[in-house]
Amino acid sequence: MAENTLQFRALLLVNEQRNAYGLRSNDYERYRKHCANRTHRLRSSLKMTHGKGREFKKLPPVKPENIKDGYLQLLLFEAERAWAYSRELTALAASDADKTSALKRNATSRFRRAVNWATKLLSHCQALFATSRLSAEGLVQATAYTLILNGRFLSNRYEYDDALVQLGVARSLLDELANRAVTSRDQALATAFADEIGPEIRYCAHELGHSKAYDVDGIVSEVATKQKNEIVVGYDALVNKLVQESAGGAEAERKKLKPVIWDGEPVPTRNPELVDVLLRVQHAEENLQEAHGEKQTEEAGKKKERVGKATKSKRGVAAYDAILLALSEAEDVARKLVEAQQLTTGTTASPAGTRDIQFVHAYIIYQLLSRRIQRDLLLITTLIHQSQTVHHAHRPHTSPLKKKGKTTTTPSWAQAAQQVQVDARLFPAIVKLLDTIIQSLNQMRTLSVVDDSPDLASAVEVRVAFTKARR
Repeated sequence: MAENTLQFRALLLVNEQRNAYGLRSNDYERYRKHCANRTHRLRSSLKMTHGKGREFKKLPPVKPENIKDGYLQLLLFEAERAWAYSRELTALAASDADKTSALKRNATSRFRRAVNWATKLLSHCQALFATSRLSAEGLVQATAYTLILNGRFLSNRYEYDDALVQLGVARSLLDELANRAVTSRDQALATAFADEIGPEIRYCAHELGHSKAYDVDGIVSEVATKQKNEIVVGYDALVNKLVQESAGGAEAERKKLKPVIWDGEPVPTRNPELVDVLLRVQHAEENLQEAHGEKQTEEAGKKKERVGKATKSKRGVAAYDAILLALSEAEDVARKLVEAQQLTTGTTASPAGTRDIQFVHAYIIYQLLSRRIQRDLLLITTLIHQSQTVHHAHRPHTSPLKKKGKTTTTPSWAQAAQQVQVDARLFPAIVKLLDTIIQSLNQMRTLSVVDDSPDLASAVEVRVAFTKARR
């Protein structure tokens, strides 16, 4: 039975497809066409087409033991296709006053069809979970996805009471997924969907006249405690099964992102893509620390073979290059997330009182500039050391002179000139590196994370003045 276990993750697949095919910029038409193409390919590969031409061929029901991962994906993309078409028609209704009522009716019909596809998907997932062919995490994700769609449909029909219950239980399941996540990416995935439905829960509570509609966590706790077992059959047993599956090993710990603290508060990572690049940054920082640790061990140990300082510097520069590459990728991802948030209508906004993606972007830029400055300083030290090494290696021999019965060694004028001679490229290279450091410091001074900290801003200004004087 373990060989037939399906690795279906509804929320993971939906998040990847939405971000890759237009929903970052609210292009529902592009996403709908992508879902249509995907469903056609899945039907062809599964041999579940409805015939050719005008002849309609009704398909027999699929038995649970014959269900494959592709069939679950087909149901999911059918639901996504109908939902995207509903949102597209809703946007057209807002811009076309003559056809508003007809477009709204069509949008509601498409939304209802999306809920039906999602409900069918959930029923198959429940049957697979009962036969141990689907994990608890897979069922929880499918349940949360269905509840979110149903809650939005009810909210669209102004049934705010039922919508609040559906969205509240979905948020409770997402919180369980985030708390029991094996990897940081899974945790960020659940957190992203929870943040997405947070404003909708607050709006439903406001329409129902809740005195504390702003307290989303309190509303979710109240609603989920009363309604969770009625909305989700076997809610407690499902959560207990999820807890049992969440035990991870060493590989899972490697995929855990260590908490990042700035000014005594954590830096939020609420996006799966951002978690991936920050994990690469974390591994690069660990390699850099290992390189520094090896260097200190070699300097302290007398019995170990000594390694040249130039070799150590080259290793350090290579470690800095790796972390700069990872930070550049992280900055690119964070910048795209900031641009996407500016284009959307606030559906991906962070909860009130937390640091948003703009802060994360500024923090990553600060780390990138800081590591770049450290790398440039190491390059300056390496260049000076290599110049001194070459100078001592080519140091001229002195000629012996006799003076009053004593033999002394005095260098000739040519030899003295050779002693003070250095590579003509050394000082221009150092000046260029110092210019780069000054440029990085000036860019660092304009960041919001630096501007909000007076002590840090003063330290950056002092470093700029010191580097200019050194130059």
